[in-house]
Amino acid sequence: MKPMRRLLGSLLLFAGLLAVSLALLVGLSGAPAVHAQGGVIYVSPTGTDAPTCGAVASPCRTIRYAVESRAQTGDRIQVAAGTYTEPVVVSVAGLHLQGAGQSVTLLDGEGARGPMLTFAPGLTATTVFSGFGVLNGITTTAVNGGGVYINGSSPRLQFVRVQGNGGSGVYLAGNASPTLHGSVFCGNSAFQMENAGSATLNAVGNWWGSNTPRYGQTYTGSLRAAPPISVSLQLRQFLTGTGSLGSGTFIGTGSLFVGAPARITVTMRGGGYDAPPGTTLLLRGQDGFFTGGVTATAILLVRGQATTVFTPTSSQGVVISAFHPCDEQTPIATLDYRRRLYLPIILKTFPLPPTSTPTPEPVCPTTSSATFELIPVSGAPTDHPDYLHGDLNLSLRSYEPVQGVALGLVDYNGGSDPNAPQLPPLFADNRVPVFSAAYQVYDWDWACGGQPHGCRGNLLSQWPTTLIGMQTTPGESIHLPSRAPEIYGGGYRALVLYAEEQRITLGYIREDTVANGYAVHIENVCVDPNLLALYRSRVDADGNRITSGGLQLPALKNGQALGTAAGTEIRVAVRDRGVFMDPRSRKDWWQGR
Repeated sequence: MKPMRRLLGSLLLFAGLLAVSLALLVGLSGAPAVHAQGGVIYVSPTGTDAPTCGAVASPCRTIRYAVESRAQTGDRIQVAAGTYTEPVVVSVAGLHLQGAGQSVTLLDGEGARGPMLTFAPGLTATTVFSGFGVLNGITTTAVNGGGVYINGSSPRLQFVRVQGNGGSGVYLAGNASPTLHGSVFCGNSAFQMENAGSATLNAVGNWWGSNTPRYGQTYTGSLRAAPPISVSLQLRQFLTGTGSLGSGTFIGTGSLFVGAPARITVTMRGGGYDAPPGTTLLLRGQDGFFTGGVTATAILLVRGQATTVFTPTSSQGVVISAFHPCDEQTPIATLDYRRRLYLPIILKTFPLPPTSTPTPEPVCPTTSSATFELIPVSGAPTDHPDYLHGDLNLSLRSYEPVQGVALGLVDYNGGSDPNAPQLPPLFADNRVPVFSAAYQVYDWDWACGGQPHGCRGNLLSQWPTTLIGMQTTPGESIHLPSRAPEIYGGGYRALVLYAEEQRITLGYIREDTVANGYAVHIENVCVDPNLLALYRSRVDADGNRITSGGLQLPALKNGQALGTAAGTEIRVAVRDRGVFMDPRSRKDWWQGR
């Protein structure tokens, strides 16, 4: 029996070695390599299309090959900057195609190929196309757009530029119902978008060219383009010196001194999204307004904001115009400062150093060493997409400066809650800051006709101010307004109910609402990138809470830094059970001060 056992063992060993050898031979022969479903496939112009491509060190060369030959359901296809000239058909469900940006990762038909991007029927919003430019595609028929063709499918397109294509930029067939956000549609030869069937569309927060569709216009079926674009223009002048007016640094808004450096800041957003790259701010001067005789200058917005510094050389004033990213001839916002000037004689009592310049605006950090945690949320998730929620995203409501409001703490009669959030801990030195400006927030009309998520109402008037500007040093750390009661073990005091690059909304109960407790909105703050990433990990592509694994949101502890000041002013609003309060109240938010 022993010789027979040895023989069987040898045969089994031989069979095993043979199997390994065959597997190696198959691998060397170029048989397709299998990757785990839900993995990442990398694409770069320097790569090579091959059955084993897709790793960081060996990317695929074309988007088409990665999508049509390598991708599996749920994969993420990461596409490097470059120009890709091959049309792409997406038919695998749940793909996330991520480019490096709409101005650097280009799907370009070169006037010879198209449609450049086709979505097959049956795809849902789990299919995402983000960060690309789709350019110069053509169509050989009268119906299929040269840029993007969506047939009976519901993908999500975000931060995409569809420009210069033959026919329509985006063509919708069948019962297509895509979601389009933060995108630009310009200069396509027929329509920016065409609905050939019974398509429905979620298209809030996009920028459209001069041809259709335009804001508020209805097309075939129920297609409606409605991008509410908000533009904020601010002028500030920094005066430093000594004279009969005293000494120190004076910051003014709305009035100009000749010869003193001034800064103009523009912020442009649509439907909760930053203006796309390429949005232009054009400044027009009169009678030698700008130093050196320049009468106009153009600057590009980055992350929805741009800043420029100039020195007035004339008392004739300035006209500030922000122009549509698809039409540099049509201003979408203009402010005229010509009727609000101080004459040069005033400066005779206030000499200025010739080298006086304002502090430059910092760029928000993109990396962080800070760590943050998720905690479970009680009750149901919020009932609207976060970026369309008028109680979470303060940019939807917006706000206006108010004049004649005392820029200091005020006293109100009545009771006080010792557990109300305290605002001095916003700052590392626990100070009461200099109040730089007062604002009124707009109300939100949840019953607004035809708008499923409500719309902006009138300015709130119950209190003299509902949002206060606080002077900051650019880049200084901003912390959680403190509160004694915990909302969860381990010292957690507040939930992050909403976050984007330069705003955050905090709730001081463990519920996904501002209606049942205290809440604080902070504007013009660079939210810590790790905190922002953690928040976004709990929101899906449509802005809804992710509930798989339980409803969770980031939480913060007293003293924990949530970001840094984005400039020389942060803006803070405080709410009690949904109602905006006066943030100057000494007994409520600045107790003992």
